[in-house]
Amino acid sequence: MDQSYLDNIPLHWHLLIISAIGAVTLLLGLFIPAINTVFNFAGSICGSFLSFINPALFVMYAGDFTRKKVGLFMWLTAHLLLVIGVTALVFGTGATIYSVVSGA
Repeated sequence: MDQSYLDNIPLHWHLLIISAIGAVTLLLGLFIPAINTVFNFAGSICGSFLSFINPALFVMYAGDFTRKKVGLFMWLTAHLLLVIGVTALVFGTGATIYSVVSGA
């Protein structure tokens, strides 16, 4: 059986992963009282991934992404975009955690 696609994974692995995701979601829903906190976390994670990290990784993994083939400018800007995205993710998540801890 070809297991290179997501829909070909064994049933017990699928059930284990889905149950873990459901349990984490339930626990987060029970122990996070303010919906603003959830929205802030989701905004920092999704915003940085959609704006910076995914486009950079898409360009890098689309094929033939070497400095010699794409040029120095494209190579540097793709890596810079990835670094900016990871920085935005870290500081956005950190700011959310700080606002929760400080009570602001």
